[in-house]
Amino acid sequence: MKLVLVRHGQPDFNTQKWISVNNVRSSLQQYCDSRVTMRPANDPFLIDSGSAHHFMTSGLTRSQDSLMLCENVQAEVCELLNEAELPHPKKLMFPLPWPCLLGICRLGWLLGYRKNAPGLIHDLIRAKVATSLLIERAHEHTNVYIVGHGIMNRLIVRELGKRGWCVETKTGSGYWSKTVMIYPED
Repeated sequence: MKLVLVRHGQPDFNTQKWISVNNVRSSLQQYCDSRVTMRPANDPFLIDSGSAHHFMTSGLTRSQDSLMLCENVQAEVCELLNEAELPHPKKLMFPLPWPCLLGICRLGWLLGYRKNAPGLIHDLIRAKVATSLLIERAHEHTNVYIVGHGIMNRLIVRELGKRGWCVETKTGSGYWSKTVMIYPED
């Protein structure tokens, strides 16, 4: 059994912009809704045609776009695979560049800040449920290809490790990166 977790491609989103004091929520929503329009240089899937396979994506557009750009196949859409939502204030004290806002929000998430988002504990529980579903799909289909998101993929990989799965290959953590998890045969 094999699970291939691929991070979506680079969204068509201006990461150089500044976020105004009243524009936090709408900027986060614009990123969430952003599309992926560029194919990767290398195929992150490398489908094993000799065995059954199944495709899954999160419910977010950038994940679904990424799969369609590479494989143009129908996939099972699973909201459990959505990226961890970023907690955020309603307004800022002063404008911030996007990367700074993103870093602060992600750090807040990691430290347990939950304003306007479910929070870390919720996402850890969601990752456990998603992991159970992915293992179930691997039993049904042998190879499962999942297009998801950086943080949620990491949480799922960690949970798979706790359940006896091993990392076969890992290509980093950037856009189009992938982690191949295998279950050792008895």
